[in-house]
Amino acid sequence: MTDEDTVWYYTTKRFNRGQFQVIGGEPPGGSSPYPRIEARHPENTRKGSWGSIKHDIYILYEGRILLCEAKDHPNKTTDDVDRLNDAVSSTLWAGALWDAMDQRGLINKWDLPQRSEFIANRHDLLRKALVIPPGTDFEPPEDFVLIETDDYQTTVRDGDDFPDDDMLEALEEHMEEYGQMTSFR
Repeated sequence: MTDEDTVWYYTTKRFNRGQFQVIGGEPPGGSSPYPRIEARHPENTRKGSWGSIKHDIYILYEGRILLCEAKDHPNKTTDDVDRLNDAVSSTLWAGALWDAMDQRGLINKWDLPQRSEFIANRHDLLRKALVIPPGTDFEPPEDFVLIETDDYQTTVRDGDDFPDDDMLEALEEHMEEYGQMTSFR
């Protein structure tokens, strides 16, 4: 069985090229060459990470960000689906995400919109993804993309209502070009 570290590693390697750039993330229990983006809970005014959201991988494509949660099995994705839905639907969480990216210098580096525009257009700028190992019959939630990856290949499937045909087409083309690679070391 493919573990979560492997899923994370090969997803970041395969998506950090071409039109896609990994701009942040953190592997399970480890460190990363990418900035750790931690959106603080909007009501947390004290020090600490109480209630914060840290997505596993942040992938930028043409000004839009694919927020990814990686797991070693689809049965473990229920909380991730809720967290991703909150991150996109809530103006407070979108603002917290913008603040976290701004603290890391990512807003200017990647020419992302200013805070008010980012929050107002969050449904156009943020996309949701689950990343799991291949070989299951798991169906992605309606407005999600499902990335199935291991050390051999990466494939992409979408839910019935994934809102970004342009990104989906680019993901599929990207995987045709880069997804079958077997070694990135």
